[in-house]
Amino acid sequence: PDPSPESPGHAERGAPTARAPGAAKTMKSPDFEATPTATSASASEELDPDDAPSVRSAERVFTVGAKDPVVLPQTSPEILLLARIRDEAHRFAITYQRNVRQKSRLRSSLDDIAGIGPAKKRALLAHLGSLARVKRASQDEIAAVPGIGKKAARDVFRALHPGEVPPPSIEVPERD
Repeated sequence: PDPSPESPGHAERGAPTARAPGAAKTMKSPDFEATPTATSASASEELDPDDAPSVRSAERVFTVGAKDPVVLPQTSPEILLLARIRDEAHRFAITYQRNVRQKSRLRSSLDDIAGIGPAKKRALLAHLGSLARVKRASQDEIAAVPGIGKKAARDVFRALHPGEVPPPSIEVPERD
């Protein structure tokens, strides 16, 4: 069925839909206006309900500036090319979103501490076992981690315990 003026995807021909405001803005930019653009839609209203489910409908390809769509059969080389382009764009977008989610999952409060890079973060987590144990550790326990000095231990403790004063370190003087 054709979209009615009440449906969310309805727009005048050539007008942007509510579903793609960013794309519409990009398409109106001077750099993009000269680029031929098209979109496709399945002509599902042309299917007979008695047809077998394996029968696929024709595709309608809408081009900017044209009043009517170009109707192409599902097996035409042009539709296959458009499908491959669409699939690649979707693959790219999905991969990007997965990477964004993975990076956000791998972040911890240690990432926001100045002077604590990936190597010191790995050392803290490997030595103490988890972020929860790093948070429970005293400043001296943090300083005992190989590669973490007293200054870095103080910075980590202060960042994980804001407003809390660390207990004084017990330093035993060396005997000769």
